[in-house]
Amino acid sequence: MTDMQKRVLLYVYSCQRSGSAVGKTYSWHVREIVKGLGMPESTAKWSLNNLRDSLLLECGSMQDRGTPLRITRPGAVIAEKINARGTIVEIGELT
Repeated sequence: MTDMQKRVLLYVYSCQRSGSAVGKTYSWHVREIVKGLGMPESTAKWSLNNLRDSLLLECGSMQDRGTPLRITRPGAVIAEKINARGTIVEIGELT
């Protein structure tokens, strides 16, 4: 997993834990990641797609639009482990 994917996974995890992302779609998360992490939209999409392909996230696709994005249990465990090691500490809600 790249550092960028770790940052995106932690950001999604943080949003899910705070309740601000409940029922929100892939597109909403892309916009929030772009604003919150200051990365290009294409990078946010690339990271989310790779996390989805790795089964760390569940979300819609081109064929299955409107499905809320959610972190899977394995994704949450990995996010907690990344945060516990202090790999990425700039997301305050996780510290």
